[in-house]
Amino acid sequence: KELRDTEQIRDKIEIGRWVVLNNKGNPGYIYARENSNKLSSLSMSFSTIFLVVGALVIYATIGRMVEQQRTIIGATKALGLYNREVFAKYLYFACTATLIGTGLGIILAWLPLQRVVLQSYEKLLTYGRGTGSFLPLESGLVIAGAFTISLVAVYLGCGNLLRLPAIQLVQGATTGKGRKKAGRSAKGNLYSHLIFRNMRTDWSRGLVTTVSIAGGCIL
Repeated sequence: KELRDTEQIRDKIEIGRWVVLNNKGNPGYIYARENSNKLSSLSMSFSTIFLVVGALVIYATIGRMVEQQRTIIGATKALGLYNREVFAKYLYFACTATLIGTGLGIILAWLPLQRVVLQSYEKLLTYGRGTGSFLPLESGLVIAGAFTISLVAVYLGCGNLLRLPAIQLVQGATTGKGRKKAGRSAKGNLYSHLIFRNMRTDWSRGLVTTVSIAGGCIL
């Protein structure tokens, strides 16, 4: 009797309708995706700001260094250095800070910061521990872009000084042949000493530049 009553109840039930959803119909997935998009937008905004700040820091640092070392630049030109060599000296300073800052930013973003983000998502969402990833192509583009920004910032910072005709006075006092010899001799230990002297005496500026670039690169 119970079986017949149950069958009668079963026969009165209407045919059910199945709704099959993909991952976009899962509330947890939508929540995770929206949070990921917000985090990406936030990181793009902050990284753009830090990118501009880093470029301004490089420009201000090089511009101030060039202005303070006007006498030194004149002396190096008198020794036979070309404009491109003086430009390369300051470019080396900026690129060193850029390389260190970019590498430090990539490492800090890849190891500690990425783990912190994954752990926070693990507490909010039930999907297990996330897997960190390293993006070599994007990292390479970031490094290339950082060096490009450094090149432009250094050019804007010391380009006006390099256009000054002070080198023409040295050219008038020496022959072309003698100038070439002086240029070759200046490329030796003295040239390297000038580069490392900038880095030693202006380590605080280099540190600020490095930290600014690292902050933007982390984001």
